[in-house]
Amino acid sequence: MQMTQRDLAKVTGIPYSTLNAWLTRRRGTGGGISPDHLRALAKGVRLTVREMFEANGRQVPGDLDAEREAKLLRIYRNLPVEGQRALIQTAEALGRSMRAS
Repeated sequence: MQMTQRDLAKVTGIPYSTLNAWLTRRRGTGGGISPDHLRALAKGVRLTVREMFEANGRQVPGDLDAEREAKLLRIYRNLPVEGQRALIQTAEALGRSMRAS
């Protein structure tokens, strides 16, 4: 099923005029809605990020998951061993709490 901007506005609770202005880059975060907001919208209506960007004629961002992983790895590598262990424990605890909620 093809979702229109009006459908998306209805599902997300965002006024159509606001959503349309974001997606056509008439107002918002200095040139349109931010990628993070689009991701949140995509998640709310069970679309992939790629589908959300493509449906609105926006350039699909690069592999941001890989960028975040690379950043995390850089942080990890710059920590002393004790910090690396603490980071791993924190990440594991966060993973458990996210699965539980």
